[in-house]
Amino acid sequence: MSTAAIGKGAWALEVLRCPFCMSELAIDTRHADGVTRDADGVTRDADGVTRDQDGRMEQRQEQGDWVLRCSGCERVYPFHHVPLGHAEGDTQRSALVPRLRRGDDLATLEQDIVVNRVDPDSTRLDRRQHVAQAERRERFLRAMMGSIPEPYAILTTRKRSSGRDGQAVSPHEAATVDRFLNALPGNVRASGKNGGTTAGNADGTGRTTVLDLACGEGDWTARLVKRGYSRGLRAIGLDGRLPSLRHAVASVITTDQDTLFVDGDLMEMPLASASLDGVWCHEAFEYVRPDRRTVFFRQVNRVLRPGGVLFLSAETAGMRAITRQYALWRYVYRKPVIFWEYIYPPPRAHGGGWHYHAMTAAHTLRDLCRAHGFAVLSLQRAGSLWLLLARKQEGTR
Repeated sequence: MSTAAIGKGAWALEVLRCPFCMSELAIDTRHADGVTRDADGVTRDADGVTRDQDGRMEQRQEQGDWVLRCSGCERVYPFHHVPLGHAEGDTQRSALVPRLRRGDDLATLEQDIVVNRVDPDSTRLDRRQHVAQAERRERFLRAMMGSIPEPYAILTTRKRSSGRDGQAVSPHEAATVDRFLNALPGNVRASGKNGGTTAGNADGTGRTTVLDLACGEGDWTARLVKRGYSRGLRAIGLDGRLPSLRHAVASVITTDQDTLFVDGDLMEMPLASASLDGVWCHEAFEYVRPDRRTVFFRQVNRVLRPGGVLFLSAETAGMRAITRQYALWRYVYRKPVIFWEYIYPPPRAHGGGWHYHAMTAAHTLRDLCRAHGFAVLSLQRAGSLWLLLARKQEGTR
């Protein structure tokens, strides 16, 4: 009799939300006849959540597949069943990774181009031209974004074949994680030889919840869990690539049941407002288009509690190189790029093709923080990256 777990306890349902209407989600069972209904006949407690003796939400496969149903718009979201199978005797268990996505939203796309006026010549274009331009740019960027996973997949395969541990932490990386953890509400101190205490988060539950945005294979999620006290830190990893999530589940959840992975979009975070104490975003902001950075920061501001902390790394480059790339793609290749978008060919050994990065200046990060209610705690340069640590100010929404 196989079972599937979605993490320990019902805390996942407290933070997950419908990406369309932000209403609460509840677990239903979708049977073989295609009808979605409550899991009749399954023992449930007062709040309607099925649990086993360890407090893990579970389902019996013969009753159907778990789905999440929105209490507002009634949309239904499926789970990916990701086998664990690494621990002895645990081959029949699988983690449930919810798929919470909106998909294509042309209204949002049109707003980005028309309302925010990302194109320098937008004042001379009528609405129909705006939409046509938006669609052309979207097609181009989809082609660019579609080539992003391949180089990382090649590097990951080589890393595994060489036996290198992706969760190994260098002294610099450990210091970066420690600064983030020490800045969290309740001061979740990084673990050391002598241990320590956890003061609890802003909502008084004694548990601190952090989000690893674009978590990939869960390397940074694992580092956060290892460096923070396990009883004081709950981690959510969000990514849009299922192969990466499968590896993350296998390498992290087997050792920590208070870690949840979600298949979702970092621009449409399917999480409750003011539900997190910290957001960690390492080596992912360079894939946030310059014309959607305000959308990203609004989302981070929404999910963080007052006093919550954002860590963000942003790639940068010299102004001469950025200007040269912009002129090449805009005026020679005649592509709908905007300034700060940097498109370059990766090494042939990494798959070839083109790779997309959006470069960021330090003043841009400061301006984005100021405009979205964040106080900058530190902004440091580390090679080609800006490392930003910022706190959501009280009274901001």
